[in-house]
Amino acid sequence: MNIHIPRDQERNIVRALRSNPVTAIIGASKCGKSYIAKHVCDTYENFLYLDLQDVDDLEKILGDRQAKRFLSDSMDKLIIIDEIQLRPELFPTLRVLADKIAHSRGERFKITHPARFLIIGSISPMLWRQEKESLTGRIAYERLTTLLITEIPDCDMKKYFIRGGFPQSYLANSDDTSIRWKKDYITNLLLNDLKNGGILILIYLMNFGTNL
Repeated sequence: MNIHIPRDQERNIVRALRSNPVTAIIGASKCGKSYIAKHVCDTYENFLYLDLQDVDDLEKILGDRQAKRFLSDSMDKLIIIDEIQLRPELFPTLRVLADKIAHSRGERFKITHPARFLIIGSISPMLWRQEKESLTGRIAYERLTTLLITEIPDCDMKKYFIRGGFPQSYLANSDDTSIRWKKDYITNLLLNDLKNGGILILIYLMNFGTNL
């Protein structure tokens, strides 16, 4: 799936990054959060992208002191942290660094190009709980949906109705491939995400189309 489909939410994400120390992209798994984040960061001259499912990236921020030191050394960049739900203990560190950004005009902490944190996570009760404890007043949320009809050039309504709005499903090579992807997705959802609450199942399934 190499087709680029501009997302309406991209403008809001860029706007939020300009106004807030931390911006979070949340939404259902596989709705395109990482893809849109990478597209946004390509517009920045300096950025740091950390994928917490990558062992090498994860090792860079293991432990509170190491995480704070590593991120502080990158404060001249846009810092993207993908799969933030894998490291909920990072939120207090982000709060401290977000406050330093807010006071970056002071003599002790000069930043010529203040960093902004872009964090990415699936819809999760953990994410909301940690935000309430650490980042209130410092974070903007941008919820990414699956593909909207208005976002798809020359949208095939029948195809959209059958396959739904998840990019990998709608852009699959065939209906059979789309169906297999959706079945595997649901299986993985039931095995891994059911603990997050039954309401999440409804959120995901509403975007699956009709043919399963």
